[in-house]
Amino acid sequence: MKQASLPDWAKANCPGKIEIDAEKFYPEIIIELWDDENWPDKKNIAAKGKPENLQYADKMYNDLQRTEIDQYWVETAFQVAKLDVQSAVSGTELMPDKGGALLIIVKDGSKSANKGVSKWQQKSLPKGRGCDAASKGKEARSHYERIRNLLL
Repeated sequence: MKQASLPDWAKANCPGKIEIDAEKFYPEIIIELWDDENWPDKKNIAAKGKPENLQYADKMYNDLQRTEIDQYWVETAFQVAKLDVQSAVSGTELMPDKGGALLIIVKDGSKSANKGVSKWQQKSLPKGRGCDAASKGKEARSHYERIRNLLL
């Protein structure tokens, strides 16, 4: 069985239960999402040689801004964090028991500093493209593939 390698903003409480730190993962992942010289096109070096262009739906990038944190980017960052955790625990001792679900708990220290309201709370942020485009429209997964250089 392989050893789990969680990101530095995640810790395992027990198998199947992972805690992620909002104050660390949101800024880190948003920077990754925005800091891409080749965006929206990205080259992937295939295992057998030649670079392959990764293409993403043009409509996904129409009017997409990388200058303001909004509901779209917060939801995208959250979905990327979940995918990172799922990838890290897959096939390891941290996988939940058979038939169990992986529980990802968001720890958010900004709530205590802001009287119980998270600075990452979607409804308090500008809508942007909105969280549905990121999650239900599966754009977050495309961004994940893009920043992780994956062909899925």
